[in-house]
Amino acid sequence: MNKRRILITEDERITALDLKMALTDLGYEVVGTEDTGEDAIAAAKELKPDLILMDIHLKTDMLGTEAAAKIVAEHAIPVIFLSAYSDKNIVDEAGKAQAYGYLIKPYEKRELDAAIRVAFAKHSTDEELRRSDERLRMALDAAKMSIWEWDPTGDMVADGKPPADKGVFSQSLDKLVENVPPDDRSIIYDHLKVSSRIHCQIRMRFRDEAAYDHAEVFAAVFEWNDGSRRVIGVVRDVEDDFRAQEKLRQARAVFESTSEGILITDKYRKVTTANPAFFALTGFSLDDIIGRDPDEFLHARRHSDHFYPRLTEKGSHHWNGEIGCNKKAGGRFPAWEHISGVFDGDGKLSNYVFTISDIGELRRAEKSLARMAFLDALTGVGNRVHLERTLKEALSRREETGEQVAVLY
Repeated sequence: MNKRRILITEDERITALDLKMALTDLGYEVVGTEDTGEDAIAAAKELKPDLILMDIHLKTDMLGTEAAAKIVAEHAIPVIFLSAYSDKNIVDEAGKAQAYGYLIKPYEKRELDAAIRVAFAKHSTDEELRRSDERLRMALDAAKMSIWEWDPTGDMVADGKPPADKGVFSQSLDKLVENVPPDDRSIIYDHLKVSSRIHCQIRMRFRDEAAYDHAEVFAAVFEWNDGSRRVIGVVRDVEDDFRAQEKLRQARAVFESTSEGILITDKYRKVTTANPAFFALTGFSLDDIIGRDPDEFLHARRHSDHFYPRLTEKGSHHWNGEIGCNKKAGGRFPAWEHISGVFDGDGKLSNYVFTISDIGELRRAEKSLARMAFLDALTGVGNRVHLERTLKEALSRREETGEQVAVLY
């Protein structure tokens, strides 16, 4: 087992030497001896000792308590203070520096060993708590969650303002409610009146002058050992989830209500779902088409032999054009089909979306317009426009082939 490494900060050389000999005899490794707070700070950074024995009154104006406070804040190294004084002010300053022990000179070797062992045990426990708190903080950050705590007496436990980064925070219920819009405040109060546990979604302002974001609240009422009751809970920022769900609801409404038939397939063009308009257009049901390629049941002219390979090779995964489509009961209808690939966050193809519009009425209207333009309404015989178009076509062919053209009247 590696020896515990200790840094001594003592301005009296004889005391420092005696301390070093005692520590060596107890089985510890002394990594250095400093006589000023400034040098102790530098040595702590460079040597990274497991513990520091720190005299309070040193050579320079910097007290050992000042040096210890910086070392603990920057490196979390435990410090035991050594002093010939025990007045209240000095002890209070040592406490503010988060000392792990306080020995009054002179001290026995067994007393020194006991203080060091206790300091290491306490520091090990504190380190585990710090790691646990860090894991909790990271988990909360990953889940976009916050913790709040309410004391029903109304006393503030900590700063009442919610943090801008939605980290862990504590505050009274009144302060929490101030950041909730009036319409949502009754939700919190109603839950607390009827139940010791609440789980609801409200809107909350996480920063001063900021807009309200949607948040999810989990909380419970606990009775503490002193008889007081507190509500401890977790607040999760769900604004991004809410906006994403809102977009999904809008997309779902379009999917369900549009007059165009929509087919969704996986990347292998196997049907996963379709909208009501598709079933109305074709007469198929979801059971008829699920897991099948549209070429197997829908297209009167198959895409698979020439179209799908080109769709993949070009890399665009996009096509639109006219094609004949089959109905379940028999018969066909002309359709305008649009195919578009859908890609995931990594840019990989995940789905195809087929949109299908019945253009039968359009084609029938085009034929009707053609008849009206080129045929006499009374006799059904071609009119002068038809004659002119026919002559132009015949003369064009004559220039290409040399054939003779005659007009009989």
